[in-house]
Amino acid sequence: MTQSSGSPLIERLTFRLNVLAWDMSHAIWRQYGPRHGLSVAEWRALAVVAELGQAGTREICAVTRLHKARASRILARLTQRGLLERPAGLATDRRTAPHRPSAEGRRVHAEISEVSRRWELALLHRLTPLEQLGVEQALGALQAAVAAEAVSGKATDDGM
Repeated sequence: MTQSSGSPLIERLTFRLNVLAWDMSHAIWRQYGPRHGLSVAEWRALAVVAELGQAGTREICAVTRLHKARASRILARLTQRGLLERPAGLATDRRTAPHRPSAEGRRVHAEISEVSRRWELALLHRLTPLEQLGVEQALGALQAAVAAEAVSGKATDDGM
C-alpha cells in the first residue's frame, strides 16, 4: 500500500483506520448502547476501570485518549448511574480520585465485553487465518512505530 504525498485524504492510512475504528465501535454499540444507555466513550471508560480494577481520570485518558475534562464528566455520570463508585478517603481531589466498578458496573462490563468479544470473533472469522495474522502483525508494527516516533519526537527514516 504505497501512498504518494498527494493522495486524497480518504485514501490515507490514518483516515481509513480512524473511520474503520469508528465503524467497528458503533457496530458494537448498536448491540449494547440502547439496552444500557451508554455511549461508546462511556463504555470505554467503564471497561478501563473494570479491567484495571480501579482507575481515575489520568488512567482513563492514557488508555482511551479522551480529553481529561470529558473523562472527568464521564466518570461522574457513571458514578451517578451507579456503575462506578469512588472509594472513600483515597484522594482529596474529586477530579483525580480513583473509581472502581460497582457490582452493577461489573455486571454491565461483563455483558458488554461478551457482546464485543462475539462481534469481534464473527468479524475475524471473515478473514483467513493468514489474514488474521497479517492484521495482528501490521497493527503491532504500526503501534510500535508510532510509539517509537512519539518517544523520539522525530519522524522515522521512511518519512513517517
